[in-house]
This record gives sequence, C-alpha cells and structure tokens, in this order.
Amino acid sequence: MTTAGPIYPSTATSSGGGTSAWINPDNVKVADSAYAEYDAETGDSENLDLAYSPGIPGTATVDGIEIIVNKRERVGADNIFDTTAQLMKSGSVVGTNKASGTEWPSAFADVTYGGPTDKWGTTWTAAEVNSLVFRFKGAQSSGPNASAVGRVENARLNVYYTAAAGGAKCALVGSVGPSTQIIGGLLVH
Repeated sequence: MTTAGPIYPSTATSSGGGTSAWINPDNVKVADSAYAEYDAETGDSENLDLAYSPGIPGTATVDGIEIIVNKRERVGADNIFDTTAQLMKSGSVVGTNKASGTEWPSAFADVTYGGPTDKWGTTWTAAEVNSLVFRFKGAQSSGPNASAVGRVENARLNVYYTAAAGGAKCALVGSVGPSTQIIGGLLVH
C-alpha cells in the first residue's frame, strides 16, 4: 500500500447549510497559527468545503481515505460538536457521515476521520479521489450561545492506495547475440 499525503486543500470555501459563515476559510490550507472560525451564537456553522487534488495514479486502487482536522472550540465556549464530516463526489455528499459525538477540544488538537482501509461506506476510483471534497460542519449542542466559537487550523488528507500491477515494458530493437547479458534487470549488449 502506498500513501499520498499529507495533502492540504487547494480550496476552502464556506457554503450554505447553516446560519454562521466560516471566517477566513483559506486559513485551513496550511499548517500555521492562522485558523478559520465560525460563531455558533447564531446556530450551526455553514459547511466548510475543502477540495483536494492528491494526484494518485489513474490505475490505482483506493484502499482508504483519511482526513485529519486540527480543531478546537474557543476557550470558554460551550459544547461544540461535529454535525457533518463527509466526503463528496461530483458535488454530492456520499457514504458515511463521520461526525463524532465528541465535544471539540479546548486546545488545538488533531482529530482523525477515516483511515488506511476506510472508504467511508462507498467505492472510489482514482479519478474521484483526485477531485475529492471534504465537507465539514460544526454546531453547538445546547443552542445558540454568545461564547460558542469553533476553529479549524488545518485539514490534511492521506489517501492509501495500491498501485496497478505491471511495470515498465521495453521493446528490443536489433539483434541479440552471444555477448548479450541481463545485468541488474537491464539488457546489456
């Protein structure tokens, strides 16, 4: 099995589906101290859609998909939980929603969704994974609260795959004589 990653999103956008837009969503595209955030005072966050382009070979078999989100709730915030942690194909949400019932940490910490053999309840081609979108959404469990703020510092993708069998092929042009040898897998004349 081969791993492509960690890969950071090429685009990050706040999209419909909630009442609080993500502020500075582009901040999740790199691991640094900047972050995207949403204010849960007004309710659920909008979707945070993260697009990835891992570039795995077109003939590869996808074994698993893993997203690692570095997130936290603001210190003093109340009970922020995931409501959506799902993958998208061709603009549509598919497979298993990996949202956890666990409150977000109070300090930035990595939270892993999926893994080396987890296909998120669906099948994947290399082409689909090479245009993958991860949709993430958070909410406050006890209703709107002035102190509820969710933050995401970065979100990394690992794609686990098996390369297609086969290998390099060559054609011999010319003649093979008694002095022709195979040395280290090479044909030497």
